[in-house]
Amino acid sequence: RQPPPPAPLRPAGDDEPFDNTLWIVPPTREEVRVLHLANEKVDDPQTLRYFLERALAAAPGGRRFTVETVDPHAAEVRVPTDRDLAQVSLVTVAGSRELPQAWRDALGPWLQRGGVACCVLLDDVDASWRSLVPEELTKPGRITVTDPADEDYALWEAIDLRHPLFAPLNDSRFADFSKIRFLHRRQLMLDDEAQKLVQVPVRFDSGDPAMVDVPVGAGRVFLLAAGWQPRESGLGVSSKFLPIITTMAELGWRKAPVVAQAETSPEFPEPGIHEVAGDEPGRTKRVAINLPADESKTAPLPVEALEALGVRLAKESAPETPATKKKKKNLQV
Repeated sequence: RQPPPPAPLRPAGDDEPFDNTLWIVPPTREEVRVLHLANEKVDDPQTLRYFLERALAAAPGGRRFTVETVDPHAAEVRVPTDRDLAQVSLVTVAGSRELPQAWRDALGPWLQRGGVACCVLLDDVDASWRSLVPEELTKPGRITVTDPADEDYALWEAIDLRHPLFAPLNDSRFADFSKIRFLHRRQLMLDDEAQKLVQVPVRFDSGDPAMVDVPVGAGRVFLLAAGWQPRESGLGVSSKFLPIITTMAELGWRKAPVVAQAETSPEFPEPGIHEVAGDEPGRTKRVAINLPADESKTAPLPVEALEALGVRLAKESAPETPATKKKKKNLQV
């Protein structure tokens, strides 16, 4: 249960008490869940999970990210319901096998509603991504995953800094990715039809896609041709990883316009603290409703302001003088 609503602020020394109350809801950190679908050990510094948990734990701002690692192929694991997924903003997938059908049925509608998934391709037979992208892209030859012929490390190039994922780094001070080496990677090849359906926000220096952004309804699926763990690359220990992964999670977070609903709804005519429906089914949020600031402006408007608003004001008549009497008489002739 939520604690009692906070008491309002009431300044002293004002003779007009009608606007002396200010209702405030203290800010709270929103709980955002990230599901990591993989079979990885806890505290193993060679895993994707290790760097994912530590990066999101250090994320700044008003949200607290919690990473939950689940092996979707484990017999004892329960498939998430819509209610379970309500606070999940990002699902990361690391595995060569296709997701079980029950997981595909659960994540499909979630993606359509705006969720974001990130599939890290671990080898050339990786099939996990096929469980989440539109069926059109799973046709033979649409997207091909192979191991590159060369064994040399690769670098990121042709980075689209206008893409939402890289927009936080769109500054000359932060846009240098030349120190991040990718020791092992997969080679992604897209046919002509696939290139029409996806975006490629970053490529390797070989020209191959390093990341593919696949739209799925209101959501999206990112395909990464290399992981961020040390045996794959230096991305996980780079200063670039934190803004990239937090932005990826932010893209999947849909916040309901609660405040706008409360301000205009006839159910809330009085100022105060009110509870409205939250983002998750069955949960509520508190919002503060206050008088508009203009209500406190009680000083009389100047004559010029009233006239500018079209208000006609009666003017006092000046006393008659011999000159004005003569002028009035001439007008009547």
